[in-house]
Amino acid sequence: MTHASFHADDLPPAQLSRQDRIWHYQLEAATGKRFFEICGGSLQALLMSCQWKVSSTAQALILEIHCPQPPTKQRVLNHIKPLGRQLAQFSPRAVIRITTPEADPLEIRVDELTALW
Repeated sequence: MTHASFHADDLPPAQLSRQDRIWHYQLEAATGKRFFEICGGSLQALLMSCQWKVSSTAQALILEIHCPQPPTKQRVLNHIKPLGRQLAQFSPRAVIRITTPEADPLEIRVDELTALW
């Protein structure tokens, strides 16, 4: 369906209100908290060794993991399938974005991982 077929009252606002932005932030924070809670102890320890957050766009849920050093990035990559399985519980269109200070970001779609399970 195209936007032209909707009544103006049914269309999303042209600009988000302050309250919309607050709700979006709260939803991301709650999703991140719940994601962390469903991860096992080893995944929680891995996440605690990095800076991470869950964010969202209209297209996808994004788990952003910033690894301080290359060995940490390698540990994250070694656990990418379990991280993907946990994230897929929230959205099949989720993305894991891994960054380090030295390298370009690496993005892996959860649906790409599911083919490997």
